[in-house]
Amino acid sequence: MTNAIQSLSDAQAVRALRQYVRGLGQDTDPAAAEHLREAAAEPALAVYLDPADHDIDDGALARAALAHLALSQPRAVEDAIEAAETVTTYDPLTIAVGGLVIVALQTELELTRDEEGRWRLRIHKQAMRDSTLSKLLTKLIGLYRPDGK
Repeated sequence: MTNAIQSLSDAQAVRALRQYVRGLGQDTDPAAAEHLREAAAEPALAVYLDPADHDIDDGALARAALAHLALSQPRAVEDAIEAAETVTTYDPLTIAVGGLVIVALQTELELTRDEEGRWRLRIHKQAMRDSTLSKLLTKLIGLYRPDGK
């Protein structure tokens, strides 16, 4: 399964993640990307950044999410990849990959607003450095962090 996920093009990976989220019967918040930019700036999240990871883009984030999801939901990820093959387009303006990740991993990640109105990314599980969740967080925070560091 890992090889199949890694061989997906950027567009295929985003479509597959979108199909996975649709399979959950959920949809994303169109403003999620802006909320994630604010949340990713939180200094405490810098622990998840990897200065050597320069290849962070929507496709890399989608592949990291699919790889993590495949550990617990391999059949659902397979189905999403197969369904994505029949969908050849997507509107990048309506699909914030970060929003898809938040919805797909809602038991592990939560985008919330604090009492002061600032957006925060809450991580429900401590991610071990070499885990797929840690790799996913590295890409999510790296992609949305304003300074990229």
